[in-house]
Amino acid sequence: MTEVFNMVFEKPVKFNLLKFVLAGVVLTLLLVGGCAFSRSGGSGGNAGDKGNPAINPRPDKGSEDQDKSSTGSGNLRFVREIDLLKEGLHIDSLDYAADGGALISPDSRKVALSGFKYSADEGTEPESRLAVADLTTGKVQVVDTGPFIRVLEWSPSSGKILYRKFESLYVADINGNSPLEISGSSYHGSFSPDGKMIAYSERDNGIFTVKADGNDKKQVTFKKGDWYPVWYPDGKNLFYFADRDVNLGDGAGQLQGLGRVNLETGNREDILSDETGKYRRASWVVPGKVLHINKGWDDGYFEIMVNLETGKITDLGENSENNYSTAIDRANGLVYKADSKRVVALDGSGNEVSSFPFDKPVDDRFLTNFGYSVSPDGRLLAYLFGEKGSYADSNIKGRKVWVVKYDGTGTTELTADYGDFTTPVWTRGSSHLVTTEQKGGQESKFVIRVTPVPSS
Repeated sequence: MTEVFNMVFEKPVKFNLLKFVLAGVVLTLLLVGGCAFSRSGGSGGNAGDKGNPAINPRPDKGSEDQDKSSTGSGNLRFVREIDLLKEGLHIDSLDYAADGGALISPDSRKVALSGFKYSADEGTEPESRLAVADLTTGKVQVVDTGPFIRVLEWSPSSGKILYRKFESLYVADINGNSPLEISGSSYHGSFSPDGKMIAYSERDNGIFTVKADGNDKKQVTFKKGDWYPVWYPDGKNLFYFADRDVNLGDGAGQLQGLGRVNLETGNREDILSDETGKYRRASWVVPGKVLHINKGWDDGYFEIMVNLETGKITDLGENSENNYSTAIDRANGLVYKADSKRVVALDGSGNEVSSFPFDKPVDDRFLTNFGYSVSPDGRLLAYLFGEKGSYADSNIKGRKVWVVKYDGTGTTELTADYGDFTTPVWTRGSSHLVTTEQKGGQESKFVIRVTPVPSS
């Protein structure tokens, strides 16, 4: 029998009096629970660094914290685990690029993931498989198969997935329609804030937009090194890495800078003309104002924060060896940087607003990249802690999933046993964590776990 959280009544009550009594009880519980939640949801000071100003998390929304559907269809109920092999998805390894192996939909009902099935024939390339797992039913749907597949993004409505298939860009409707090829030469794309459009870059051919149904394709930039469009929140502008007309040689391609294009006027402009290099990806910290950017080539890989309003660039440091991990807190407009010594929160200007020491002893046996992820409400950080090495090696214990409050207090262990867990991802109400686990180091044995997070 499948075990679920947040059980609700499923059968109708026949007698009107009983309906009336039950309604009164439910209303009373909701009122009492709401008051209790309000009392427990205030912000606190920073216990780990009293000299720094406290972070003021966004107040919790009670309906979201319980993962209630925004459409009013009742509480979401999550299965505790999904055995991918039992549900028909046979893979030997996961592609870990998308949020540690699983990309959760905006409505928190599903996760998209891709993995590889290896052939017994040594000379045969592995087959990649894209699948969607329903966290409310435990069912798994294979969406597409073929050469290398990587999940990129969910549409805001949670009805479509944008993904890369070898050198092509596809969008798939998870309700059963055939996947649609958007471009035969693209590695990256993203949905507009309203989900109606897709922006993408074609290899050596600039940046394009197209409707999510594949119609009305338009080219909006024209240089070969233009790359990685990111939508502004107004849906009228795109940030992108702009070709600066300099070939770097040695296979590095074009020198790039930061650019913006207005989709209504077609006007293109450079941003912070002194900032140049080779860029890999960008994400909003404060939408429309502050970006977190990964950059680098043969000279190393770096992470920076760029404040588009003030022009300030904060260098987070070289990170080729994964000496630190970063996580974006959009609720508070912060970037968390964590290494084996401490966790630091930086605001959009690069100022340290909070820090706390890592509360466990760390030496060469342990992972230094903890895969932090910030809860959507900004209250908690989830992370992994465990020993380095291959989990298939019997001498390696594996890792556990932990959470800690944003100020470094209240460290809580969520998994009693060690396992080969991937970076945890949050449901939208911050009430559950979703991880994938390779069971016992065995190939083809992957499990998706949904773990409730204590509310206090």
